[in-house]
Amino acid sequence: MEGITHYLSAHPMAIILLIIVCIVILYFIFKQIIKMAILFALILMAMAGYFYFKGTKSIREAIDKTKTQTQQVVDTGKDVYQKGKDIYDKGKKITGSSEKEVDKKERPKVKD
Repeated sequence: MEGITHYLSAHPMAIILLIIVCIVILYFIFKQIIKMAILFALILMAMAGYFYFKGTKSIREAIDKTKTQTQQVVDTGKDVYQKGKDIYDKGKKITGSSEKEVDKKERPKVKD
């Protein structure tokens, strides 16, 4: 590390070249990000135009339909979670009782 700093302090052209390379790299990275942002904005404007020409009534209906379907999915997920939890608890009870039975049968009783 010390060698690199000594070299850069001794050769100012290397520092300038390094800065230029960093700027070019950042330019290409930001260029891609800007392109993606412009594409995203165009897609949003196209969607907004579509819904504008289709009418605001259909937007409200679509939002209401989406809310209803989302609530149904959430309710179904809660039911599935509860059933899974119940099955897990039953399995735990069965496993626990079977382990006790196995322990009783496998342990020989020692007489003193």
